[in-house]
Amino acid sequence: MNKKNTQLLSKKELEILIDYLKENNDYFSRGILLIICTGIRVGEICALKNSDFDLNEREFIIDKTLQRIQCIDKNVKKTKIVIQNTKTINSTRVIPIPIAYCDFLEIEKNDNYFLTQTKRYIEPRTFRNKFKKILKELNLPNVTVHSLRHSFASNCIELGFDYNCLSEILGHSSPSTTMNIYVHSKQDFKKLSMDKIVL
Repeated sequence: MNKKNTQLLSKKELEILIDYLKENNDYFSRGILLIICTGIRVGEICALKNSDFDLNEREFIIDKTLQRIQCIDKNVKKTKIVIQNTKTINSTRVIPIPIAYCDFLEIEKNDNYFLTQTKRYIEPRTFRNKFKKILKELNLPNVTVHSLRHSFASNCIELGFDYNCLSEILGHSSPSTTMNIYVHSKQDFKKLSMDKIVL
């Protein structure tokens, strides 16, 4: 998805959302915060389990995704939930946990799903609907969950992240993929930097 076609929350709007999530502090809110500070996909957060976290090393692994798919029989209008390995080698990755997020990680080492802290998962459609309710409650623009991934990447570029590092965190096939999607963010950052020049 091209960020040019993706509406993003402004920095102020993102701050409002983050303040709400930190105040609310349930595991669904913690899940949204994790997307904001690591850029993982909605299917990845829905499949994430407590056992995927290594709090001593301050990292977690993404090696599966949860999604609702159409049943193989096209004559039957049914869908089903599947939890499967990530699509590519690059999508499987170990992501460092930002220090700022560590205070929100109070989990026991077990096989419970992170978002529910039970054996039951939340599917992506439900996640998206709950996210939209929060946006409505806060009177924020009706952005997609995926836009938070774009906000994360744009923020990392502004902070001067190495493209190889960012590409690995996002699970892209190569740094060129990251650059192709977010090159305009780099250009915006260049403009901001250039505007600091005074004559």
